[in-house]
Amino acid sequence: MEAQKSKVNKFLVAGLLISLAFNIYQWSDSSSVEESYALKVDSLITATVDVEKELNDTYVELNQYKGINTKLDSLLVKANNEIDVQKDRIKALMAKGRRSAKPLSEIISRDA
Repeated sequence: MEAQKSKVNKFLVAGLLISLAFNIYQWSDSSSVEESYALKVDSLITATVDVEKELNDTYVELNQYKGINTKLDSLLVKANNEIDVQKDRIKALMAKGRRSAKPLSEIISRDA
């Protein structure tokens, strides 16, 4: 009976040592997994910051073009209005029968 008790005690001690070794392995492995996860999180944060910076830069650039576009649109509207005025004047001259070269040349030279 003493021999059997001794075998059981040795078996329990061996199981305890194996369990302790396995727990240490899991703890060290989980530490490396946590470090790996922390590195991934840091790289994702860095990537997010980079994307946000590029997005903000794009907004700034687009806002610069928006101002230029407004100026160009207003210049285009003004030019179109001037063309319409000249077109109406030419039609009026043609309708009155003044088809001589002088009135048309005066309009062209004055606006050139």
